[in-house]
Amino acid sequence: MRLHLLLASAATVTEAVFLVATDQLQDAAGFSIQLPGHALASAAQIHKDTAAAVSPILGCTTSSFSIPSWFVYNLTYYRDDDTATFSIVNRATNYTADIGCNNATADESKPNLYSHCQILTDPATNDDALLALVRVTQKGTAANVLLRQTWTCNDRNTTAQPIKFSAAGNSSVPLKCGNGINCPAVDSTLLVRGNLAAPVAIHPAPAEGPIGHSKAGCSAATTKPPSWSLQSVYYLNQTGDNGATALSSQTLMLQVINHAIGYQAGCTGFLSDDLSTKPVSFTCTGQGYDFIGKDRYRISTQALFEPATFNFTVNQTWYCDDVDAGKPVSITASGSTVLPLNCTSVAVGSGATSGNKTTCLSTSDILVQAQKPGTATPLPPYSITDPLPTPDGCTVSSIVGPAWTMSSFEIDSDAKSNNTLAGTNITDVGFNLQFSTGTNEFTYPVSVYQGKPVDGKPQWFHCTFGADQIPLAPYNCTFTYDDAKKQLMLAADWICSDLDKANPILFSGTTTTAVTKPFSCSTDGGQTQCLTDETATWNAPIVNVTWRPADKNVLAPS
Repeated sequence: MRLHLLLASAATVTEAVFLVATDQLQDAAGFSIQLPGHALASAAQIHKDTAAAVSPILGCTTSSFSIPSWFVYNLTYYRDDDTATFSIVNRATNYTADIGCNNATADESKPNLYSHCQILTDPATNDDALLALVRVTQKGTAANVLLRQTWTCNDRNTTAQPIKFSAAGNSSVPLKCGNGINCPAVDSTLLVRGNLAAPVAIHPAPAEGPIGHSKAGCSAATTKPPSWSLQSVYYLNQTGDNGATALSSQTLMLQVINHAIGYQAGCTGFLSDDLSTKPVSFTCTGQGYDFIGKDRYRISTQALFEPATFNFTVNQTWYCDDVDAGKPVSITASGSTVLPLNCTSVAVGSGATSGNKTTCLSTSDILVQAQKPGTATPLPPYSITDPLPTPDGCTVSSIVGPAWTMSSFEIDSDAKSNNTLAGTNITDVGFNLQFSTGTNEFTYPVSVYQGKPVDGKPQWFHCTFGADQIPLAPYNCTFTYDDAKKQLMLAADWICSDLDKANPILFSGTTTTAVTKPFSCSTDGGQTQCLTDETATWNAPIVNVTWRPADKNVLAPS
């Protein structure tokens, strides 16, 4: 259902309002809600110099692209006067405000009716504009909060103007009223994730988080002892024969499975070669290599093995938000057992250098039961699915400092050819392009070759690409080369989807760069080929950058 709401003026805060919209949201009840850009002009304005605010650890620009969102604190509905109050923190800028809403109760016959809220904090000098709406169910059992805000970031010196951001989002929370007049939110910290409308329209996705973090029962280990299974246990104790046929070695290999979250870790301990029976500790590696660099927390597993007694101890830390995403915890627990292994021994070598090779295997799964519950450590709200900050990827690089890394410039000429650049005997121009990012998304350069002439643009040519190359940076391009000035002019499109796979962005921009690297030339039969050294690279800034949504069917880089 599309809502058509008419926003009252900022002064009319006692009336529930309708909202006319251009940017679409989805409310908790499933209604389609759109927020208007012009609504900000009539909403209460608050002003704050972002640079003067407490600087986010990750920087305003990075945080605005990765976590455009708000924390809502102390949301309370008051039944006696039908008002609601709460505080917000913009997670990208650390901007804060106290919010008050009159006539907060929803009219059940008008599911699209929301209350327009007022900012209660003393307005300071700032540039930010905030729109806040709330809807409390008639029985006071839940509240839905909608937020839209614009702000600027000027923490990047690579841009002449601050970057303007605009984001909107909504979230709902149950209320607990009891017999009193106050109905506080069940979740003391509510997260409202935002979708960016500017500078690009994307929906930044949360991180997947460590394996099993939201699985029911993940955090049960805080109240009852957890357990693990050991599988495929293999132990080798080989005295060797002084290297004649075998070296002395001692190895333990097994799989550890956490029953609470289903996480599997592989443990391989190369114990002392002198066959000492002293305890040996080692680190296990597990699932989640594909999440490296994306998640804030990673499950860790440590093992301790005592060869003299076959006693094995596992110590593991995992992360849970299955009960309340706003109150995540890390859990550390350990358990021990004597490994019931089936061992066989065979002789190795002969004579004075003979030795033994003892191999021990498990015949079934081995249970490891902790003797006490794990130790829980509180984590910041919603942090388990917060993405880790990364260097600038394709999208951010395209906005704050786009550039091509150029290399392998080639000029082919033929004194007898009629198909040349005007005023020269050049027949073909080629080069390598690589879009510059801090994340090395584009690992290899794209080979660009001179294609067909561009209609209506003399001496301009379409780009063609190397065999089997279907590049996204560049996606399309045209160029011309001025041999007298040793200057290349390039107009290119490229595609980024690093922040939102479902909504790739098509960027366009132009580049003018001088080719100053020395050439090495060779001539054969009147044809000359000149190349820059393949190790010679240079950066060519991109200007006049524009962007728009790309075709969603385009396979964008990961």
